[in-house]
Amino acid sequence: MDFFRTESYRDVGLNAVNLGGDTDTIAALAGGIAGIYYGFRPIPDNWVQNICRKHEISDMISTFCCSVFQNGTEGL
Repeated sequence: MDFFRTESYRDVGLNAVNLGGDTDTIAALAGGIAGIYYGFRPIPDNWVQNICRKHEISDMISTFCCSVFQNGTEGL
């Protein structure tokens, strides 16, 4: 998979799972990189809506971000 030949987060995700093999791990890694590169907004809405426990994940991210902004990155 050539990440830099994709045009969207969706392309990266679909290419990753279509490689075969350990697709969940490959898609998780590729999705993380694509999220950094493309940002959150381009992730298809139906993909976001189907995330299990997304509210808990959102709360954990908020807690983490607040901690980093208040305390810096020391101790991470």
